[in-house]
Amino acid sequence: PALFQNPSEAKLHEATKQLQSKFTELSLAEALRQLRSQAPTITEYFDENMIMNKDPQVQNNRLAQLQQIAHMTQVFGDLNQLIVK
Repeated sequence: PALFQNPSEAKLHEATKQLQSKFTELSLAEALRQLRSQAPTITEYFDENMIMNKDPQVQNNRLAQLQQIAHMTQVFGDLNQLIVK
């Protein structure tokens, strides 16, 4: 949090922290619903932040935030295996 440069970073951090605290106790359907409910917060984050920031510390911090969300999606399977044409 010390490296956050705008409110959308703090907002995503707080939302992710709250979701992570209960995520493993949720059914798959509820976990998906909870993740989907974060779409506006995630969209705002991408709208307001350049992930690949020139400052390597800020860049790594932002990538770590996104990695936390990506880690939660692993409960649904390996999304890299989806074939999209």
